[in-house]
Amino acid sequence: MLALEGITVLILGGDKREIELSKILEKLGATVKLFGFEKYRSTDDGIGQSIISEKKLHKALSRCDVLITPLSGINAAGEISAPYALQKLVIDEQLINTFTNVKLLFSGTVAPVFKKKLSGKVQIIETGDLDQIAFLNAVPTAEGAIAYAICNSDITIHGSESFVLGFGRCGSVLARSLQGLSARVSVFTRSSKSQAAAKAYGTNSFPLNALLKEIHKADYIFNTVPSVVLTADLLAKAKKNCLLIDLASFPGGIDFLAAQQLGLKGKRLPGIPGKIAPKSAGRILGDVYPSLIINKLKGGENK
Repeated sequence: MLALEGITVLILGGDKREIELSKILEKLGATVKLFGFEKYRSTDDGIGQSIISEKKLHKALSRCDVLITPLSGINAAGEISAPYALQKLVIDEQLINTFTNVKLLFSGTVAPVFKKKLSGKVQIIETGDLDQIAFLNAVPTAEGAIAYAICNSDITIHGSESFVLGFGRCGSVLARSLQGLSARVSVFTRSSKSQAAAKAYGTNSFPLNALLKEIHKADYIFNTVPSVVLTADLLAKAKKNCLLIDLASFPGGIDFLAAQQLGLKGKRLPGIPGKIAPKSAGRILGDVYPSLIINKLKGGENK
């Protein structure tokens, strides 16, 4: 018997990561349907027959055991990222009322306000902060950030002064990747523990407030801190050719309005794994989600 045989999964929204995940779940025996992929076109992955129309959505929801939404999560209004959908995808009260059979809801994150609406109806598993996903997702995130930097600057990463703000799962992988390209890496973080870890990695290590004295040296600044740390006052001290890259979740850590007014180049790059390496990112989900489903629905059998 296949690990997920007898389990029905509905994937609601998402991108090519979820397409890859759906194929993995099907190989493990699950019955998988997808909604919000009407504009997806591919002739080589056999996914078309699994994509359902809006008129079949309520029926599919009422029959599914597991509902999967994207890593980008569900916001307070119930909105879900669905780049292949014909229209905005929203989980409204009418849809929630069809969750009669849904036992598990997977989402990267769920806004607290919306979570209250689901209270008592379904078990929510927020996966965006799971180490086994976040650490591995940091790899395509780092590669994508570095690729953007290379394509949008007139100097090499090699020998550059590359600043990394934050030293969590993404920041630590990014710092190591930059070191591998022979950048001079400086890590800035509030935590003394993280400062010590960064130093142990062989990078320069500073408290976050040291940016005021150091920012003028930076050729590249990669931010992973999800709150504004690069303010107008700090950005005014940066080199005019310094490239700013923000990898943090909304609202990010860089005041891009101020950066634009100062003539600095930069960009927010959310959701990099799904854009530059969707197959790899989808396989990360495919490595993690099945065991979570089994543990929750089958009491840990087939571990």
